Order: sequence, then C-alpha cells, then structure tokens
Amino acid sequence: QGVVVFNVFHVLAISIIVYALLEKIYQRKKTMETYRFKFFLLLTILGTALIFLPGILQGKFGLKSTVLNIIFFAEYPADMKLLDNMALFPWLGFFLIGAAFGLVLYRRRNSLLPEPGPRLGKVLAPLTFFGRNALWVYLLHQPIILALLWLLAQIGILPKF
Repeated sequence: QGVVVFNVFHVLAISIIVYALLEKIYQRKKTMETYRFKFFLLLTILGTALIFLPGILQGKFGLKSTVLNIIFFAEYPADMKLLDNMALFPWLGFFLIGAAFGLVLYRRRNSLLPEPGPRLGKVLAPLTFFGRNALWVYLLHQPIILALLWLLAQIGILPKF
C-alpha cells in the first residue's frame, strides 16, 4: 500500500504552466531577437537557480511541512510509502533549461535531423508512431501489461497474484 503525492505528470503540468506564464510576460517585447536572447537568459538563469538553490535553502532552513518537502524536494518520512514521487525541484529547472536550448536549437522550428529515406522511414515507422503517441503509450502500457500478467496467471503460466 502506498500513495502518489506528486509525480511526473504534476511536474510536467506545472513546468508547462510556468513556461507559458514566463513566455506570456516576455512576449510583450517589441523586437524578436531581443526577446529571444533575454528569454533565453531568463530561462537559463532561473533553471540553474531552481536546480541548485532549493537544496541549499532546504538544507539551511528546512521546511516544517511534510507535504511541501514531498512536493518540492522529494523528501519524506521513512515510514511513509510513496508509489511514485518526483519532486518539482530540480526538475522544473531542467525543464526550463531544456526550453531555453529549444529556443536556440529550433529557432526556425525545423527539425535538426534530416528526413529519412523511404527505406529507413519504413524501418523507423514503429518508433515514430510510438513517439507521436507517447502519452497514449504511457497511459495504456501498464493496464495492458497487468491484463496480460493476469491472463497468464489465470491459465497457470504464472503464479496467481
């Protein structure tokens, strides 16, 4: 028995919201080049700070609330069983730094990889399918695996659980 308090979906959702808010604030700038450079700097500096500062602050001051420790720093009491936990810090920082590099690397919104030829495209088709449908794959793979394990247990190949 355990509980899920804060996991990868929470981190991604909050990271996307934070990025969208920062982008909205900085979109009001007039020139695109100035906007891109300043936004890149903001994301890089803020991302780096979010990676390193929380550990320093938490070590120096600590937090009284167990819930805040779990959400922000992934620290929880030894007797508490968490099924899946991913702290907001440092992962929000990594997300923002990745977004900053995305501004630079995908400036023209074109892929950095060349189009595969027809033969390689056929070989890569299953991978590109899973990549384009990653959320569905993530959501459905566990119930499918559990159903298969249950079925194998029912017909006697695996012990019943």
